[in-house]
Amino acid sequence: IELINATSGTTTYATLQEAVDAAASGDTIEITGGGVLTEQVIIEGKDLTINGNGVTIEMPSPPTLTLFADTYGGSRDRAAVITVIDGDVDITGVTVDGAGLGNDMPGTASTSATRAPDYEGILYVNAEGTMDGVTVTGVRDAYVGGQVSGNQRGVAVVVLNTDGTPRSVTFQNGTVEDFQKNGFVGDGAGLTFSVLDSTVTGGGFLVGSGAQAQNGIQVSGGAVGIIDGNTVEEIGYTRGDWSTSGVLAYAAGDGTVITNNTFTGATSGGSQMATTHIPIYVYGETDNAVVTGNNFDHTVFGVVFSNNTDDPTVSGNTWTNQYESVTETTNNAVWTASQYEIYAGAN
Repeated sequence: IELINATSGTTTYATLQEAVDAAASGDTIEITGGGVLTEQVIIEGKDLTINGNGVTIEMPSPPTLTLFADTYGGSRDRAAVITVIDGDVDITGVTVDGAGLGNDMPGTASTSATRAPDYEGILYVNAEGTMDGVTVTGVRDAYVGGQVSGNQRGVAVVVLNTDGTPRSVTFQNGTVEDFQKNGFVGDGAGLTFSVLDSTVTGGGFLVGSGAQAQNGIQVSGGAVGIIDGNTVEEIGYTRGDWSTSGVLAYAAGDGTVITNNTFTGATSGGSQMATTHIPIYVYGETDNAVVTGNNFDHTVFGVVFSNNTDDPTVSGNTWTNQYESVTETTNNAVWTASQYEIYAGAN
């Protein structure tokens, strides 16, 4: 692992954390030789570039809680493979592997809020940067009955903006897969969160009354999303009490853009399944959203606007192989197919 400084030259370190600790803002860290680094990495208050060149960074067992909820005003403690705080960090060519170690997390710390800790792949807090050509996988508990657990944790990429300062974080040309709850969460006023030209693959068709309500990409809490050119697939079940979603804009910032994405239904044993999945769900005071040029394949539904989502721009969306209905398993009700739905007042 080489730390490159424009003045002092190149220094070699055994671990990524050692290189980070020795780095100054503006430095570049080159990880050469591929292979696997088993470590949690914390980058705080530094502007760095990390070029992974195909390396895998894997969560050690047991994970360590690295960010406490009360410190940053969040709702829970967090353990991530890579944590970036108060800096501007670009990461390229890295695979981040949670190794399915969510069950090995410590219990709720005494300083935290009441919710159990979250398990995450990459966490940015009040920070900026671009993740390019990055894969995040295995951010979950052990499988239960051959599928992801219903525990409400396991998010591949989390970006939190807690102080309202304008910041931008981008994930592009990458993959998130084998996550438990969400592929992405971008949350907080002032944040512009972009997910571009990437693939989000959920857990496939999930069964059971406690099946996980997965979301591919969540933008919330006033963050503005730019969600363009992605493939979101393998998310869905037939529960009727909670819906899964491909993109969930939940009280997202006005002007959120969801364009040119492909949403494909969930499969079981190689067969496409009709589900209660909502590919695009725009909810709660997210005004002037732009939903254009998306394709929906093997889905029952398309786009839902709910609870004061005023003045959206919607055009050029297409459907292929749309199902006519789905029977949900919570109350055995039949849900009829629709492409667009609008609910609640002031829409």
